[in-house]
Amino acid sequence: MHKKVICKKCDAVISQCRCMAGDKKIEYDLCDKCKGENERTQCWFCGERMVWGGDHSAEDYGMPGDGIVANLSCPQCEATALFHSAG
Repeated sequence: MHKKVICKKCDAVISQCRCMAGDKKIEYDLCDKCKGENERTQCWFCGERMVWGGDHSAEDYGMPGDGIVANLSCPQCEATALFHSAG
């Protein structure tokens, strides 16, 4: 199906087929920016939205201090990310 997806809030083109067909079906959705997502939740490697796995103490990861470590993983390419807050 030939289609083009446009953000219903900011009119940005989210996706479209690459063909030259002029009869593309137009669908509306929200782009990531308008959904309120930020770059911290996107995988550095593939751009997929990362999934929060939990928060742990810095001590659980062998880090000094009272900080918190949040871990996220990518369901697409299986990359992981750790975010450490100094405590």
